[in-house]
Amino acid sequence: MLTYNGIGGGGEVRRTTDGGATWVNLNGPNQMNFTLAGSWPDAMTFFDANNGVVFGDPQPSVTGAFQVYTTADGGSTWTRVPAANLPAPIGADEYANIGSIAKIGSTVWVGGTNQGGGNARVFKSTNMGRTWTVGNTPFPDVLKIAFSTPTHGLIASAPDLASTTNGGTSFTTVAYSGPFYAQYDLASVPGRPGLYVATGYRDPLTTANDYGSVITSSSGFFWRQIDSTAVRYDLDIVSDNLGYAAGNNPNSAVGSPPGVHRAMWKNTQTFWFICDFLPSRVGSAAARREVYPNPSSNGQFTVDLPRGSQALNVFDALGRQVLARQLAGSAAGMIQVDLSRQPAGIYTLQISSETGVSHQKIQIE
Repeated sequence: MLTYNGIGGGGEVRRTTDGGATWVNLNGPNQMNFTLAGSWPDAMTFFDANNGVVFGDPQPSVTGAFQVYTTADGGSTWTRVPAANLPAPIGADEYANIGSIAKIGSTVWVGGTNQGGGNARVFKSTNMGRTWTVGNTPFPDVLKIAFSTPTHGLIASAPDLASTTNGGTSFTTVAYSGPFYAQYDLASVPGRPGLYVATGYRDPLTTANDYGSVITSSSGFFWRQIDSTAVRYDLDIVSDNLGYAAGNNPNSAVGSPPGVHRAMWKNTQTFWFICDFLPSRVGSAAARREVYPNPSSNGQFTVDLPRGSQALNVFDALGRQVLARQLAGSAAGMIQVDLSRQPAGIYTLQISSETGVSHQKIQIE
């Protein structure tokens, strides 16, 4: 998790090993140093259970190299990437945009901004953040970035859009048709080249109907609106069968804090995807079951099933099903789930019951 001081700069990267109950600040020896004014951790991603990268602003400010750290032990320790392995900043006003990051395999892209004039660049690493190159863009800001293959991707500076077919070396403005907005997020659908989803609002924003989500299956050339009025800030598309969106709670009767919406994606004969965002059951018995140990060192888990459980499925990070088990309609209580043959990584546990479908992240170390 990244945190920021929105006034004078400085921030933290925090790590949890108990499902979010407690968080440890990673500023310190053998870790990171985002404590100085003007020091910002902008974007972070993990490639697997062990390898991750954090991309931050230049430090020292004005004269320093980009502050980039990598880890190979799940975030326990971090190493700063040497300046020689990084492109030099164009000037004091070039840095990465917060949350503008995409990855496929061991390759990661980070979208930049150039507040000093001129166009922004996209930073790319093909070895989990150890060395970096840059590509040029036609925009002063790369607010959102997504790749559907290692060579084909999109960048958004809504309402403007650009694409690349060479892995991010260069980008060309897209003259698209249909409604497009991606102020909040832009995501690709894994395993489906050219298929992207975006969330945001029409510009200018005048009514609640201007919020919504759009989809393209043509690498950004044609867009279709799939819903309106809902405010969704973040997308996590797991596969062409499952996606998540986090945003404002539309039901004032259940309180004002932001809520989570679940999105189920289904392919149709017209190649479009039908999106049905359902209210979250976070906090209810149906949404989150007791799973232990989590993380598991050997792939063995114990799951506390809700009454009326009908099926248990497990999907890997690419949305591929790695376990399917049918359960008796009255099943309840503890069962063993054996994923010992699966590699280390993050998985999604799906339980279908009489009250609905729940999803939970589990991890093999």
